[in-house]
Amino acid sequence: MNKDAFLHELKTRLSAISDEEREDILYDYTEHFQFGVEAGKSEIEIIEKLGSTKMIAKELLATYHLEKAENQPTLTNLFGVFVAMIGLSFMNLIFILGPSIAIVGLLVAGWGISIAFILSPILAVLSVIMFDLSSQWLQLFVAIILCGVGILLMNGMYYTTAFMYKLFIRYVKMNITIVKSKAF
Repeated sequence: MNKDAFLHELKTRLSAISDEEREDILYDYTEHFQFGVEAGKSEIEIIEKLGSTKMIAKELLATYHLEKAENQPTLTNLFGVFVAMIGLSFMNLIFILGPSIAIVGLLVAGWGISIAFILSPILAVLSVIMFDLSSQWLQLFVAIILCGVGILLMNGMYYTTAFMYKLFIRYVKMNITIVKSKAF
């Protein structure tokens, strides 16, 4: 493989990145080749030192998705980081997938419970209207209390979700650092 083939393969593997960022990355790698040739190294030696385009692309894609998730915290961007991290190594599949499923399950359950609690007064009123249970005042008062608990729980879930998002981003950064240090 020569310089042109290396850069072409890297460009192909980085197709998910915007054109501007991809060209910037390719320019950086072109400079690597220029400096290496000026230092008296052959293109093959430079390619061996840089590593495989597959691993370089995986690391760059993970970093790209991580920065995107930090700047625009959305579920789609978080999923992109998740997929990129699993692509970095098989060990990430083991260490990320299980805990991530458990944490997402707990977050979904927390949000679901808080929404159900908030909607409980509406359901209590509907049951009184539909089934003519005029003596069910206790049920209505309990539903109102559950609504208050649901509002508090929803507030807590908001902060818990934001904290877990930031924690996941920090974990991904640490993981990328570890993978990069093993690659070089």
